[in-house]
Amino acid sequence: MNEKNNPAPPFPRKPARGDAYIREHIKERNNRYRPKYHAAVPFGWANDPNGCCYFHGRVHLFYQHNPYAPHWDLMHWGHMVSENFLTWKELPIALGPDQAYENGGGCFSGTAIEKEGLLCLMYTGTSKDFQQQCLAVSGDGVNFTKHPENPVIPHTLVPDAFSDKDIRDPKVFTAGGKYYCLAGTKTAETGRGNILLFRSDSLTAWEPVGPLFDTDNPKASNYFSLDGVCECPDYSVIDGEEILIFSPENMVPEGDSFQNVHCSVWMRGKLDLETGRFDYTDMKELDGGFDFYAPQTFKLPDGRSILLGWKEMWGRNFPTEADSWVGSFTLPRELSMKNGKLLQQPVREIRKYRKGRVKLDETVLPEGKDVSFPDFCGTSCELVLKIAAGAAKKTGVKLFCGTDHETVLCYDRESGILSLDRSASGIPLSDDRGPSVLRRVKIGHRKNLTLHIFLDVSCLEVFVGEGEQVLTANVYPDPADTGIRFFAEGGEARLVTGTLYGIRV
Repeated sequence: MNEKNNPAPPFPRKPARGDAYIREHIKERNNRYRPKYHAAVPFGWANDPNGCCYFHGRVHLFYQHNPYAPHWDLMHWGHMVSENFLTWKELPIALGPDQAYENGGGCFSGTAIEKEGLLCLMYTGTSKDFQQQCLAVSGDGVNFTKHPENPVIPHTLVPDAFSDKDIRDPKVFTAGGKYYCLAGTKTAETGRGNILLFRSDSLTAWEPVGPLFDTDNPKASNYFSLDGVCECPDYSVIDGEEILIFSPENMVPEGDSFQNVHCSVWMRGKLDLETGRFDYTDMKELDGGFDFYAPQTFKLPDGRSILLGWKEMWGRNFPTEADSWVGSFTLPRELSMKNGKLLQQPVREIRKYRKGRVKLDETVLPEGKDVSFPDFCGTSCELVLKIAAGAAKKTGVKLFCGTDHETVLCYDRESGILSLDRSASGIPLSDDRGPSVLRRVKIGHRKNLTLHIFLDVSCLEVFVGEGEQVLTANVYPDPADTGIRFFAEGGEARLVTGTLYGIRV
């Protein structure tokens, strides 16, 4: 949808106007690729999840939103809520760019925190000259008022060494009776990515603490070098471990890791609240698939740490743009730490919404011949599989299978690598680095390959083992591509167990 077809003025854009536009035009939306149980934008564009939290008995998911067209533009905050993590109710747009400090890019990403019974949103106000951190407050979690002292972290508080034109995506949290805020940035002269820490007693008056990384000294324990902003920083304590998550722009590929144009990483370490320094022991990619960015964590009242990510990727084509919508989100994931590993599992509440069950008996997978089963098929379902590689060099499962299409998960026993191949999945996908068709993650040598897979019309999420690896991908097959097939190459393998559940939504 071109700007000339967009009746909304360039600025300002009030939230109510965006809601009205969606109501008027949502009939133009084509649902052919819309997921059934993943959160997705109702109309227009969505990217980063924002302000994820639990407030007044519901999970709140805000998100970067252009309500007027299925492409990035002046940003709003869309808003939806859920009581079960599977069905999402769309609420009025929470924030729209209607202030002078938002007249550049709009209301960029941020997070939420509860204070004295109020839901407070910290976000980036993007003017034509600066990016500054702002505050909006609500008593009911639906209607928000921007704070009169905005921007509460003005560009003048950014240390001279860092760019006040590129400082965004505030993560606000509490520690020791004070408020802290992380903001992704880069150095003013060299453009090296970093994260700045700020401190406050009130959420409205802040002071800079310092940068998390040393970008100059490779021998420093917290050295990190990046050509771009460390976007969407997130900090949480999980099972006693301090975990930093962020999305580095332009991460250089390293073997099979960081193959997307932009990616998301996690670090285990220690944050010094007096200096801002973050000393980390390791850094790893958070999701080994194609479509995962800007993840955000939040806590449930029972103490669980939940993660949500944008289930798309910058720099590539979006087939649903032709359908008047672009933007969906991962299933909520429970995070835990075990032996230094960050584990991700689909939130346990999903089990309550299983419907029906197709269970397979133990079956030999002969070399070179695909095996399928009646009723073990579908494009919106949950699969729990255990496959013994046996003598086979390669084994796995083909999903969204039809006459011309298939999406292939293949385990190479000799290399210990699990690959996800969408080269024949349907509509071709490419990004700034070329065709976006293959991802590989190292899972080691295993007697049994255990996979927990969620299919949802145009996407799949694959959890390996205990969740030590996850691969997320969007695919665009034909409606008739409902087949599921098992295979073995270079010898026999064995399907030990296979269960398929429908999802009731």
